[in-house]
Amino acid sequence: MSAIRKPLMPLWCLQAGSTLKLLIEVSTYCMAMVWWFRHVGHGQAISLLAVVGFVFAAAAVQGIGRVVTARLQGMAIWYFRIWPFEFEPHRRGVRWRTTFNKGGDDIVVITSPDRSRRKAYMWLAASAPLSHAVACIVADAAGDLLGVGIAAQWLHAFAILNVGLALAELVPAYWPNYSGMLSLLAWYRRGECSSSERANDRLVWLSYTGTTADRIPPELLQELEQQGTMMRLIALWTRMKAAQNLGEWAKTADLEQARVALTASFGSADTMAGAAKLDAHLKLELDFSQAMQHRDAAAVPNVVDADLLWYAPHLQPRLQALRSALQGDAAGMEDGLAAAQRLAYKSRNLALHESEDRIADHVRAVLLRPASLTAD
Repeated sequence: MSAIRKPLMPLWCLQAGSTLKLLIEVSTYCMAMVWWFRHVGHGQAISLLAVVGFVFAAAAVQGIGRVVTARLQGMAIWYFRIWPFEFEPHRRGVRWRTTFNKGGDDIVVITSPDRSRRKAYMWLAASAPLSHAVACIVADAAGDLLGVGIAAQWLHAFAILNVGLALAELVPAYWPNYSGMLSLLAWYRRGECSSSERANDRLVWLSYTGTTADRIPPELLQELEQQGTMMRLIALWTRMKAAQNLGEWAKTADLEQARVALTASFGSADTMAGAAKLDAHLKLELDFSQAMQHRDAAAVPNVVDADLLWYAPHLQPRLQALRSALQGDAAGMEDGLAAAQRLAYKSRNLALHESEDRIADHVRAVLLRPASLTAD
């Protein structure tokens, strides 16, 4: 979510801000617990639950604040994290998993190309202190309504905690993560994104709203290919998907050579930005395509990466369906395709629905046209 490309202030200032932010957060937790023990008492087993409740509720406040702000700004949410959980909105409902050791952004959004990206991300940054301020007011008011009792005292203590956390987010700090103020300043100073910088926004939004890869404007891909490694990899991914949708399996051999050449230039920054994960997914899709072209069941890969199984759950059953088709197992093929399409249709990425339907037809053609699978 950060727009930080160059230092906004001297490093010592950011280090001091990070230290101050940490001190405010620790002091605030201590103050909340002092309130709790003074009004509820010591030695009660429920005190441990209160401490745990503070940690999770504070994380939930900021996470929910980001989600609400993103929706108000017209953003589509790919996934968001509220420690220690990760949530992915589906067309119906939300699925989740535990992510104790995951780094990266707490929320990944898709920005409409018709809206100001700078304004949207400034609001997203400001949501951190604002959500804690709102939580403070609501918790304190709810505690007053309840009057006395454990629940009321917990709410009052939670209100105290949110005051401190709101103040901490107003301190420019980069560790252990960017504060709301630092991100806000970064986006304010950054200015509006250029048309070329928003090329990926346009591509992702088109896919999200139902435009399949083979219908993406060629000039948009050319624009991406003039940018950095990650954008070139995204353009390559789109060309691969277009070839799959059209059944042009022979083209994927050239795309594999382009992938190898591109990944040879990966640096540590690209890996941290997620290029390595996208490359792993791209490699599996290209292997699938080559197995389609050469009709080689042994060449059909398996998904072993847990993250890829999570973010692309439709992929493994589709691979199994192709393996079954190449082995002449029609029932196994249909079971795999049905599972793949069912999982794909849960996604809010509308282009994925049509893409998986078209690829399923190509897989069925393995049984219908045993002599040749090469696209005309």
